[in-house]
Amino acid sequence: MARQNKLKKTGGLKTNGGLMNKIFKVYMLLMFISCMVLLIVFGIRFSSVYNSQAKSHMNDVTVATETGIEERISQIDQLSVSILINNSVQKNLKSINHQKVMEPEKTSFQIEKTAISRDIRGSIFNIPGIVSARIYSSDGVEIVIGTSGKKMKADDITREKIYAKNGGALWADDEENGMVGLYRAILSVDDFKPIGYMVIECKNSYFSEKLRSVPSTYKNRFYLLNNEMDIIVSSEENMQGISFPLKTRDFKRVKIVRDPSTEKNSYFTYQYMNNGWLLVSTINVGQLWKNIGIALLSVLLTFGIVLLVSLVIMRHAARVMVKPTKKLVDSMTAYQEGNFDSRFEVENQDEINQIGMVYNQMADKVQNLIEKNYTLEIANREAEIEFLKMQINPHFLYNCLDTISWLGFSNGNSEITDLAVALGKFLRASIKREDYYTVKQEMEVVDNYLFIQKYRFGDKIEIRHNIPDEVLNFYIPSFIIQPVIENSIVHGLEEQIEKGILWINIQLCNNKYLQFNLTDNGKGMDEEQLKQVIQNYSDKNKKSSIGLSNVYRRLNLLYGEACEFHVTSVAGEGTEVTFRIPVMQVPGNHTLNET
Repeated sequence: MARQNKLKKTGGLKTNGGLMNKIFKVYMLLMFISCMVLLIVFGIRFSSVYNSQAKSHMNDVTVATETGIEERISQIDQLSVSILINNSVQKNLKSINHQKVMEPEKTSFQIEKTAISRDIRGSIFNIPGIVSARIYSSDGVEIVIGTSGKKMKADDITREKIYAKNGGALWADDEENGMVGLYRAILSVDDFKPIGYMVIECKNSYFSEKLRSVPSTYKNRFYLLNNEMDIIVSSEENMQGISFPLKTRDFKRVKIVRDPSTEKNSYFTYQYMNNGWLLVSTINVGQLWKNIGIALLSVLLTFGIVLLVSLVIMRHAARVMVKPTKKLVDSMTAYQEGNFDSRFEVENQDEINQIGMVYNQMADKVQNLIEKNYTLEIANREAEIEFLKMQINPHFLYNCLDTISWLGFSNGNSEITDLAVALGKFLRASIKREDYYTVKQEMEVVDNYLFIQKYRFGDKIEIRHNIPDEVLNFYIPSFIIQPVIENSIVHGLEEQIEKGILWINIQLCNNKYLQFNLTDNGKGMDEEQLKQVIQNYSDKNKKSSIGLSNVYRRLNLLYGEACEFHVTSVAGEGTEVTFRIPVMQVPGNHTLNET
């Protein structure tokens, strides 16, 4: 009542801001958490993919750059081979070597030098990176073809090492003069013995410009290293001769190196060249993560915009969602104040409207329960009146039956005694009339009734039982079987000439239900008669306290939809009454209520 007065004072539900705000806050929290989770997952996944793509790009760029460097190395190598087999070079070197043997003091070989220079000059200057070519006879006579006065310095390259390569290329670099040189022994085409060697001198820029011309999204840096891991050329300025901070054995086990030009941690890839050099490509770790950060920031901004737009949309959606709740609460308030016809108007099938549908069903059931309780109360009062009528001086009736029993016993007539005792027990059970009996107690009442009927009909009626012990201690409504049996005898078997049989079968079904089948072989009913009987016992407005109507009405009031009741009949064959009720181990408390 206090809550009702409070609702009246406040005028019911004035606002729906509380629920709307809760829905809104929960939605925004879920949106925020979802966005954060998606951002984290996306960040991790994007970083992994981006790193993978960056490394793949580095490998591709490194391979492409290595191909370009190899082409230039190959140009110089092919040039050296063409010089080696040049007829003029072969002929004039042999001539110089012969003259040196014959005239050791001779120093001028201008004719031979001019002939060699004239024949190979064109080939040398077709390659823009070559500074000069120097050809040496076996005794050290030098033939210079080129424009530079600088001479390649490579102290670790000796004639013996050159000859030991047996015509193979030997590469060296000159940090001081900024040159790279190819050394190769010149072998005689007749006996393949050395008749001299050559040095082809190239500018470092011939290779470094190739490194600097490589396009790269990630600002790669390139380093060309010699066998000692010293930088020969680089895409960066002034790096020649600096040692790379990794040894050959470390390249496969290390993933990050300190870049020699930036002094910053960098990822790297590498490719070995055919001449023994090593091409290394690096990308700054910070630059890579900066690019990732920029991408993630753009994603974060996108999420922020989506969140703001969702905020506006959800604010409006929350108002629309909460609106039906106000209608529902208003309907409930009206119902609480006594307007039992108040119902919620269902507009669609969303959750709020489903709650409204459940509320409407609940309100309908409450009204039905009120009507049912009212009907049951009337029935109980009618039964009480009938009960009072039956209790007119019951002790007088008991005393009369005891007197009849004593007289039968005194006169030696045991049948009168047995009949009087059976009638007394049946009368006592009828007058006592407890609400529930066990199946065993109910069958005792039935046995007393059938014992009395046996003296009336003799052997004309036979009773057959099928009642397992497992059902005897379950509770059922009292006097629920006897009226059906009486109905079978009076309407089915009494007028029959031949012997009548009545089967009583009680079974436990799925540990939840007791099923009763009472079948006779009496005269039965045709379809019209059966239809009338069903209509009579199922008519709620018909007042009756006997027979099938009594049983059906009591079962329906006690169990409602949990009970089943059926009558089937065939004219000339008999009638079967079947009903099923929930199991009761405690009086008035059946299993379906417990679950």
